[in-house]
Amino acid sequence: MFLFNRLGAAKITPQELKEMMERKEKFTLIDVRTPQEFMTGHIPGAKNVPTSSFMDKIEKVVPKKDSLVVLYCQSGMRSAQAARAMSQLGYGNVKNLGAISKWSFGLKK
Repeated sequence: MFLFNRLGAAKITPQELKEMMERKEKFTLIDVRTPQEFMTGHIPGAKNVPTSSFMDKIEKVVPKKDSLVVLYCQSGMRSAQAARAMSQLGYGNVKNLGAISKWSFGLKK
């Protein structure tokens, strides 16, 4: 069980995420930035679910509430808000990468 920080989700480091990707672990990676920000570059495999439509779309994107979900955004604020929202919806396995600038392993455009 993960300990939740004051922002509502367990933190994950870029290195931990990269290792999960290399091991082909099953999880959903969500970029909560705007579609315009997403198009400038995103972590490979990420789905864009902007905060503006997050509550309307998240249960369609991640139907199983026990699924592992990793969130990120530009600065970490929006992903923290999304993590809190997911917790309120009953999701129990959410991790927050925070700012995309922490990711140094290449972006996809």
